[in-house]
Amino acid sequence: MGHIQRRAKDRWRARYVDPDGTERSKTFPRKLDAERFLVSVETDKLRGLYLDPSLGRVGFATYAIEWLEAQPVRPGTRHVYDSYLRNWILPALKGRALAAIRPTEIRGLIKKADAGLAPVTVRGIHNLLSTIFASAVADGYIAKNPCSTTAPPKPLRARVVPLEVAHVEALMNSIQPRCRPMVALGAGCGLRLGEVLGLRLHRVHFLARELDVAEQVVLNPGSPPTLAPPKTRRSVRTVPLPSMVASELAAYLEAYPVRDKDGLLFRSRHGTPLWSSWFYQWVWQPAVIAADLPPGTRFHELRHFYASALIRSGESVKTVQAALGHATAVETLETYASLWPDAPERTRAAVDALFGPAMGGDRKQPGLHTADGL
Repeated sequence: MGHIQRRAKDRWRARYVDPDGTERSKTFPRKLDAERFLVSVETDKLRGLYLDPSLGRVGFATYAIEWLEAQPVRPGTRHVYDSYLRNWILPALKGRALAAIRPTEIRGLIKKADAGLAPVTVRGIHNLLSTIFASAVADGYIAKNPCSTTAPPKPLRARVVPLEVAHVEALMNSIQPRCRPMVALGAGCGLRLGEVLGLRLHRVHFLARELDVAEQVVLNPGSPPTLAPPKTRRSVRTVPLPSMVASELAAYLEAYPVRDKDGLLFRSRHGTPLWSSWFYQWVWQPAVIAADLPPGTRFHELRHFYASALIRSGESVKTVQAALGHATAVETLETYASLWPDAPERTRAAVDALFGPAMGGDRKQPGLHTADGL
């Protein structure tokens, strides 16, 4: 237990020993304040909530840089985090101690970023800030995350309008023949572009009529494309192989046999994995124009087409989530909510399926009586 010493006429020093055995003190103008402080310190020690006050004085920049160096993230993700810190976060919080930063400062930073950046980037900056502060709380530097009440509003998701079958067929007929099966994999299996570019021969099981999504091509700043596992565990999945996709792959393999040891299906003329940026500029965009589709049509639209096909066939949210490799069913619902039949429509269909055609208007319904019958 700590004790209190009178230092001057109106000064009282509260002395105590922290959990590490270091003696500390704090001075107050009133004895009552010193006593209350000692009680709070002892309570926090008993509950395991005690914080070393010196840790809160550590600079945010020092802690953030140390935090980033310790994170087991991909080079591309590290590059994005570093960009957020250098260009937006550190300039705003330069010279500030961890414990001194308040929610108002966070809101000001986010407001400034919101004036010049896309909403998704603004949320990325806030998420990074919140993660750093949450780590500081877990490490015992601060007691509370100042970002807990400062999140910017979620941007409205654009309503997904899937491509029609005729659009997909037009793309397959317009794209370079060597890349035709890539369109089939996007529209028929829901693969992302990186997953298509990272597909290897031994991952395609023609007899079992399925394929494994276990790798993708990633681009790291200053480096050529490389193969890496998907970003999330859910993205590692096995998806059914429709006959249309299997036929396209079989014809492709007959024309372009895979002889490299790694078994990569799609590669550049130099034998390396394809750059997604090169594919978009020299293969995809010309095909979009030739197919008479809007200029902004992305390869990802094929994935939306695949999801819409599953939804139209009556598949459940969990089935669609697993096929697409979404992290959660909530992500699937938020993305494709407009494609599922609404609740009233399903309710009417369910009841009509039980009773058949609507009952005649002159037929008395059980349980209902006229006033004369009462």
